[in-house]
Amino acid sequence: MNLPPDHVPAWVDKARLCAETCMSSDTIDTLVKQGKLPPGDRIGGKFLWRWKTVEEWLANGGKAPSVSHGDAADLLREEIRKRAFNGTASGASAGPRGSAGE
Repeated sequence: MNLPPDHVPAWVDKARLCAETCMSSDTIDTLVKQGKLPPGDRIGGKFLWRWKTVEEWLANGGKAPSVSHGDAADLLREEIRKRAFNGTASGASAGPRGSAGE
């Protein structure tokens, strides 16, 4: 399959993310840990970033992009699929324990 040179992929792996943003792998990891860069999604044993989200992040000067209602619905559907695929039981919390109500 021959793609045009200006082809923009829907998803990029960490190597491509580093190359496109001129950042090292360690910098990407640090930004993700600090919550400054959206984390990649584990797909097929590999972390991939949605390029649209990365572009929005870059356009916002390195701040988390705002989430529209449509994007929020997409994110929710994606999280539900992940949990179903990973076998997470419904009602189980994937986050830290000890919410304000406990």
